[in-house]
Amino acid sequence: MGENNEGWSLVGRRKKYGRDYNINGKATTFYFQNFPTDWNEAALWRMFKRFGVVVDVYVAKKLNRLKKNFGFVRFIRIQDSLSFEKRLNGIYIGAQKIEVNVARFDRKETATRKKNPQATENSLSASKMNQNMPSRSYVEIVKGSSKKDKENNEVEGSDFPGNPIKLLSFSGSIEAMQNTLVGELENFQALMNVKAFQEVKGCPAIQFRYLGGLKMLLEFESSIEKEKFLSNGREIWQPWFKTITPWKVECNFNERIASLIIQGVPLHAWCEEAFSIIASKWGKVVIPEECNTDSPNLAFGRVGILTSHPGIVSSAITISVDGIPYKINVMEDIFESLKLILVLAANDFYQKMSWWDEDSTGENDSLNSEAPIQPEDLLESPEVAPTKVQLPGVLAASIT
Repeated sequence: MGENNEGWSLVGRRKKYGRDYNINGKATTFYFQNFPTDWNEAALWRMFKRFGVVVDVYVAKKLNRLKKNFGFVRFIRIQDSLSFEKRLNGIYIGAQKIEVNVARFDRKETATRKKNPQATENSLSASKMNQNMPSRSYVEIVKGSSKKDKENNEVEGSDFPGNPIKLLSFSGSIEAMQNTLVGELENFQALMNVKAFQEVKGCPAIQFRYLGGLKMLLEFESSIEKEKFLSNGREIWQPWFKTITPWKVECNFNERIASLIIQGVPLHAWCEEAFSIIASKWGKVVIPEECNTDSPNLAFGRVGILTSHPGIVSSAITISVDGIPYKINVMEDIFESLKLILVLAANDFYQKMSWWDEDSTGENDSLNSEAPIQPEDLLESPEVAPTKVQLPGVLAASIT
């Protein structure tokens, strides 16, 4: 499924499509329910691919308000979504007739850009400030050795403890935030699939905005809707969110999900638990290194962590395996971390995250389009992830 062995990737999803098959622009999402409880994503994928080109299937772990299983399926190359919806509604699984609808969130969303009236004033102020700044040599700039710099910083290399950068709030933004709540998801899996939350019966219209870490900003159409949801919607949001609270000016969202590269772990200690123990020094592990036996890469592992560690993680540490010390390097891959932020900000649903790319090909006959199937359309159903058994006792015996 991809370009290399080292980046974030999504199982069951190709990284590259032809220009006419871009998932973000062409995929249509359908909500479905009333299917057998023993049918997983792989089985549903095989069924749906008889009707079109499938690029994603997701089954929620929770039941909806009607106490039914539900999920989402995404197709590309859909010419008429309503006609296609009718065809899918004719599917029977045994005696059960599945119920399918075009997902609410698949409709076009509009956004307005707010203009800060302070922008022009601040720009002029910045221009005047630059004109009044004393000239410094290149060496002084690099070393920060001018007298002014030393006066403004109590300790060289510190984060400006004496003179923090001063900014002004935007009154329009503060007013708009009165219609919002801040939600912390239960776990990373819930964060990756938060879009399905909007399909829960009784859920009002909500726009999600990613804040970093496991937090989302929930934006309502009015403050009345917000207060009603906060007071009476606990039954709806509790299975998904750990906490939901009103936004306050004191809120500081400094958590992030960081991609750590861990290089130098000896091969006889190469396992998921080892990488997780090392990474947990900087935060909570949310995407483990699965140590895929088919991967040609044994140079380094990659772990995703939830952290508020200041600055970029970059350390050389010592680990001990069977009493023998080894020097290893731990580095944050800022580019892969930013890629994940874009995925989460897109607010789509995904089955799981993994650390390697796979080339998935398979038969997928499209009955919805007369155009010939392209190689980019040949996708296999996702594999069901095997159950992992953690062996802390074995790990403790091998890594100290």
